Amino acid sequence: MKVTNFIKERLSLWWLEAVLRLSGWLMTINFVKSVAVITTVCFLLTSVMGHAIASVLENARETKQFNEAIDRNFTLPAAFGRITDGKYFGSEQVVINIQDLHCHAEVQRNITRILSILDEKYKLENVYLEGASGQVDTSWIGSIKDKEIKQKMMESLTDRGRFTGAERYSVISEKPYLIKGIEKEDVYIANFKRLNKIIESHDQVRKILDSINVDIVNLKSTYYNKKQKRMGEIVARYRNGKIDAKKYYRLLGKYSEKLGVDIYGYRNIIAYIDLFEREKKLDYKRVAGELQQFVNILKQKLPYGAYRSLVEKTENFSKLDKVYAYLINLSKEYNINLAHSLPELNDFFNYIEKSQRINPLDLVAEEKKLVGVLEMKFADDQSENEVAFVADFFRYLEDYMQNKISADDYEYFTQNEDKFRLMWIKYIDT
Repeated sequence: MKVTNFIKERLSLWWLEAVLRLSGWLMTINFVKSVAVITTVCFLLTSVMGHAIASVLENARETKQFNEAIDRNFTLPAAFGRITDGKYFGSEQVVINIQDLHCHAEVQRNITRILSILDEKYKLENVYLEGASGQVDTSWIGSIKDKEIKQKMMESLTDRGRFTGAERYSVISEKPYLIKGIEKEDVYIANFKRLNKIIESHDQVRKILDSINVDIVNLKSTYYNKKQKRMGEIVARYRNGKIDAKKYYRLLGKYSEKLGVDIYGYRNIIAYIDLFEREKKLDYKRVAGELQQFVNILKQKLPYGAYRSLVEKTENFSKLDKVYAYLINLSKEYNINLAHSLPELNDFFNYIEKSQRINPLDLVAEEKKLVGVLEMKFADDQSENEVAFVADFFRYLEDYMQNKISADDYEYFTQNEDKFRLMWIKYIDT
């Protein structure tokens, strides 16, 4: 130990003496020497080291530009969800509204993944949750020290529809006070009590609904014409998985055109049918080949750091949803004319972009509404039309009585409830 300290002391003295000698030399150096030293240093920086330094700085700058280019538009992996709409209201505040299927385990897990991506990119301060009031505290599960027990409990609650995706992320991210409930407490409590009554009377309500459905089946059997019955059979076969989506939606489009229904009022259905037509024209073997060509082009255009960043972000191009999203952005950023040089890949990218614009929830809602319209349009007389209305309205009644109705459907329900009651008395009278 003494020897080590002695060496340290000697080195310190040597360093101090060297600094003092250098300081003395600098104090005695004349103007000519100063200019010579500065000139030599500048020469080394610009001529000898300049190209290397410039290359490093340029690479870093281009890598930064690359990362900004591919992340400029928020990229949501298609496996987790899709961005369906956006509006600008003149404010710098951004509100992201996540639509979901309540109590659906896989959907809630996807919401957890979406929140993770958003938090990583934008650093979320709060997540606002419907169906809750005030501060939501998840520390009751997050504080469990045994990680295995905590994970099993969280997954069990999610599978049973008792744990939301937001609550999952609050626990996983160790942010127990991340969530704020958006409901007014008095309204929320009143609705909570009402929901309990609905759940308590579920079995009784289900029996009544089943009875109503029997009456409607008999009505359709008595009053429906052949075209309406055929339409009903097609819908039933589709919902039972006996007709694929392509054939079914093409039939809906065909019937709409034949009956003079404005199919363009059903935006998601039109987009869905258009996707089928685009898919028929795609040559996936050529797409794969042109994709490899595109990657080679990027290798030539991108600096090494930027290309490495792309490989890391896509896990060596294994995350296909990210690959396509990033490559679409890059083709635009670097002005690569895919339509001219890689036409099949360009068509495939267009296909991916258009598929992302379809809202699955709206697609289901549009399908339900269009089917009702078509069944009424197929009617040849007033009775067939009125029975078609009763049959269509029953779907809204079912959702209403089981607390599953959407806001748009609820509006339709309230507007047509009196008409349904009148038609029910006219044709059933029970």
